[in-house]
Amino acid sequence: DLVGSFMSWALLMRVVPLLLVAVLVLSLALIVIPSCGCRGHLHRTTQLLDGAQGGEMSGSMSGSLSVQHGKLDLHSLVEAEAQRGPVELKACGPERMLSAVTSTARLLNSQGHEIA
Repeated sequence: DLVGSFMSWALLMRVVPLLLVAVLVLSLALIVIPSCGCRGHLHRTTQLLDGAQGGEMSGSMSGSLSVQHGKLDLHSLVEAEAQRGPVELKACGPERMLSAVTSTARLLNSQGHEIA
């Protein structure tokens, strides 16, 4: 009987903290995810790409998928966004693309646009 009560105690000492951590993580996720504004950013990005590609994309995620071939005019995309207001520019991709984005940001900053 001592072994049974020890096993019950050990199980409680492992399960209860795990459950508390799980509840804490889920509650934080429910608070943080809606306030991050990711949906608006995604929608704005698809609208930006919509204008750059001649209107073939729907501008929202509910439309059909459209594959675009060719090189984006990054300078025009960033400039159009900078004309709307300050821009925080983040990019990932091949080194050539990053170099083009960096030089575009420097050029537009020198022209008086606010790009971080």
